[in-house]
Order: sequence, then C-alpha cells, then structure tokens
Amino acid sequence: MIETPARHDGPWSSRAARTLGGLPVVWIGFVLVHAVLVHQVAQFPGQLDGDVDLYRSWVEAGLRDGTWPVLDTGWVYPVGALVPITLPGLWSLDPEAYRVLFVAMVVALDGLAVGSLVRAGRGRTTGAWWWLVFLLALGPITLTRLDGVSAALTVIALAQLAPVARPRLASALATGAAWVKVAPGAVLVPLALVVRRPWRRVVLPAALVSAIVVGLALLGGAGARVLTFFGDQGSRGLQVEAVAATPFSLARLWSGEFPVVFDAPLKVLEITGPGTDATAAALDTLLLVAVAAVALATWRSAARLRRAVPDDVARRGPDLELVLLATLALSLCLVAFNKVGSPQYVTWFAPPVAVALAALGARGSRVLRPGTWTVLAAALLVVALLTHRLFPDHYDEFLLAVPLDTVLAAVRNALVLVLAVAAGVLVARVRVREGAGSAGDGPVDGRSVDDGAVRASSADDGDRDPGGPTT
Repeated sequence: MIETPARHDGPWSSRAARTLGGLPVVWIGFVLVHAVLVHQVAQFPGQLDGDVDLYRSWVEAGLRDGTWPVLDTGWVYPVGALVPITLPGLWSLDPEAYRVLFVAMVVALDGLAVGSLVRAGRGRTTGAWWWLVFLLALGPITLTRLDGVSAALTVIALAQLAPVARPRLASALATGAAWVKVAPGAVLVPLALVVRRPWRRVVLPAALVSAIVVGLALLGGAGARVLTFFGDQGSRGLQVEAVAATPFSLARLWSGEFPVVFDAPLKVLEITGPGTDATAAALDTLLLVAVAAVALATWRSAARLRRAVPDDVARRGPDLELVLLATLALSLCLVAFNKVGSPQYVTWFAPPVAVALAALGARGSRVLRPGTWTVLAAALLVVALLTHRLFPDHYDEFLLAVPLDTVLAAVRNALVLVLAVAAGVLVARVRVREGAGSAGDGPVDGRSVDDGAVRASSADDGDRDPGGPTT
C-alpha cells in the first residue's frame, strides 16, 4: 500500500512547505489560478472563443431546430460530447452567456479533480498543486475546449485507484470521458492488462457505459453515425501543429513549398506540400504500432511484477505505478504519432502524472529510479509553457513562420516525441527496485495490510480494496 509520509519527511518539513500543504491554501490556489486563466480567456476572445461558439451553434441547432450532431448529421466528436456542450445551452444560448457557462463548467470539473487528487494522496497536496501549476502553465485553452472536460474526468477516474482501489468505477468514468474525447480511453488499456479479473473489473463496466451511450444515441436516430468520428479522423490532413509536421514547418523558414491552409469543415489549419500527404497516411499505421508496442510492454511488465511479487496486496503500489506510467505513455503516443496536434491535446498528459505525484508522496517510486516522476512532471510543465507561448500568445507569428516561434514550436514537438519514447521505454523496464520497500507496508484506512480484515477484503470481489489496481 502507498504509505502516507509523516510531516517531518522530505522537503515538506519546512514551514513554507507545511503551509502550502494545507488544504485551505490549496483551494485558495485553485481560486487564484482559475482567476488568472479566466482573465486570460478574456484577453484572447478571437482565438479562444471560436470552438466554444461552434459548440453553441451545434446546441442551438439542436434545441431550436431539432438537428443534432450525430443524431442527425455526422460529427467529428464522439456522441458523449453532446452532454457537456448542451448543459450550458440549457441555461442560455446567448453567445456571451454560453461562453461564461462553459468556462464555469470546466472550472467546476477542475475543482472536482483537485478534490480527487487530495483524496488520492490521503491529504497530501503535491498532486493537486502540480495539476494547478500545469493548468496555469498551459494557459486559458484549458477552459475553452472539450479537452478540459475530458482531462478533469480522467483525473477523477485515475484517482479512484488510490488509496482505495475502485477499478470498476475508474473504468466506468474513463469510458464516459472517452465518449467525450477519445484520449481517456488510454486509461482502459493498462487497467485491463494489470488488474486481476479484468473482464469483470474493467471490460464489463466499460461495456455497460458504452452500451448505454450507444443505445441512447441509436434511440435518438444516430444509426451508423455513432461511429463516424473515427472516419472523420482518418480523412484529416497533417495539422500544422502536429509533431510529424515539424520538419515541414521548419522548412517554411527557407521554402515557400509548404503553405498552411484552412480546412473549413474541421476548422483546423493543415500544412501542405511535398511529402505531407504521405506522412499523414503513414501516421495512421504508425500510431497503431506505437499503441500496440506500449500495450505489449505493459503486459510484459505486469507479468514481471506478478513473478517478482506474487502477493497481490504487496504488489498494489507497483501495479498502480505501471497503470499510471502506461497511461502517460499511451497519451504521449496519441499526440506524438498523430497527424492531428491541437494545442489543447497537451492536457491529455497531465492526469496520470498528477495522480502519481498525489499517490506516491515523499516515499517515491517503487518501480522507477528515484526522481523519475519528478523529471517527467518538470518536462511536462516545459511542454505546457511552450504550448502556451505557441497558442494563443504567438499563434499568428507561428503561422507566418516567424523564426523564433517556429523553432520554439519545433522544440516543443521534439520534447513530446522524446517523452513518448522515454515513457514507452520506462514501461518496458518496470520492475520492483531493491530496497524500495513493499507496497503493502503502509497503513490502509488506519490499518496495516497484515490486518486480517484487509487480507479478507483482497480476496472478495468488492471494489473497495486497499492500494493500487491489483484488485
């Protein structure tokens, strides 16, 4: 079990650290961070409100004319995205009011995410603080895109794995989030590969949620359109911000062969020119290969952990880390090897890191070298800052191929690629470190894992098992 460190452990022994670790200070930080983000939203209305206004137009067509995306027309998003975009519209379809309500909804979800991180850390606030700093670093785009909704839901889903594992609930929440944006589905793959009895604990809850979503969509008349978002993704070109577009984007500094064009139906900017179509086509296969490689590495590492630590209770901490690390690797691959690369996709990287920082605490990793999660967290903050500089601060300059902005965007993309490869390698090398201690050493709801009641709980089929996802 992941142990709650004493107040005198590690750097948190200083007065300043103890102050920052207090729950009231975390919520003050939450208010201040989101006040800054809301102010930044108001500073860039043209660039940040475009997607929100598009959401409103779809809801307006549905509520006033009865024409809904997916139910009546094809759509680029999964059908579950209708829920978060419709909720503000039920209150008001006035453009300004809808924007305010949408942002307020995302802020509320961020609040639930912060609360979940504090709970996952059993009062520790490291993960919650990192989540807030990440949102601030990434900037106002976190409040004005559906990815902000799905990222917060993913945090809440992963937080169900610590300190008391609820894999069924985690699976159900992640599946619901994946029906808003596909990325949270990255949680389900490692969860199914690591937990015991995955068909009952992961697959069945995911299938039930999906059946409800698809069933309601079919009742609404969606038909085959319920899956058209897969086809819409496949027909896309190479988005100018995508990692794979980096060589072509840099080539704009000395060549006029790579213009940026606007795809009106999808409302994205794509780079064109020699080699771009072939690159976009190759990425469809490369992405599948990367995802399959991470899944294989996760399966092998899970088997290695089972051999090294046969006791399910003692293995919960390492298993939790493997799930979080594999989720991070898959999320990075979904961007690094994707022909689409919108700035808001960076939010996908944050949930597993935030939960890891919350759950591990001062004791640190049991399967990675000391400081690995800290390095990953710091690197992702750099990615977030560079993304913020790209959009919305210097997006026009990037599109015009201003040298500094073009190069910084390339640095960001290179860092994402390096992190994707590094995370995949880390997943493949997961093993219990000598001297790292047993995951079952810490207290579980005030009891040792040697407590017979806890041992009994690990043997039944309930979800409320202590520790990580080995339940």
